[in-house]
Amino acid sequence: MDKGTQEKVTRISEQDKQTVLNFIDARMRGKIKIESFIGLENYLNSTPFRQLWPKENRPQAYWTDSDAEKYFHFLIAVLKGTREASDEDVREAVGQLYECISVLREEIETDEDFVVSLKSEEKLGNIEKRLETTEADILNVNKKLDSEISKFAAVLKAINDWRGEFQPTLNEARDYFLDKARRMQGT
Repeated sequence: MDKGTQEKVTRISEQDKQTVLNFIDARMRGKIKIESFIGLENYLNSTPFRQLWPKENRPQAYWTDSDAEKYFHFLIAVLKGTREASDEDVREAVGQLYECISVLREEIETDEDFVVSLKSEEKLGNIEKRLETTEADILNVNKKLDSEISKFAAVLKAINDWRGEFQPTLNEARDYFLDKARRMQGT
């Protein structure tokens, strides 16, 4: 990829990481065969990403299926520890290999189930965490609502107190003007 291309940041879950490790294990045991790397070639040519292998191995302009296969095996070597890499590069390799596996899923022949899905307990745990967050949000909204209601009640009390204090004066003014209006009509 050229230097002007924005690189894609790879984020990966623990389940996806385990899927990658299961895939590598099954591949090393000969349980997985990949028919073609053309789909990966197309993906690598169309998707910006941070290449992890040394510059001398990088394609000059476009990826070929052979380049794609070599890069795929390079990522596996990084994860197996046979290629030296930083912790950041290892994390990136996990994400990139997961994407490669996803792209190649139609080309992968296997009887092995290497894909890890969330277990029921983990799903329930995730739901419980979301519920706790939602409950906390509801409590915060209730506190704010209580605060606003208290402010509104204070304003209503102030109006009522004002009315109580000035009601006799208002009654006198009303009586005065009613009396004046009657006298004007009677004249």
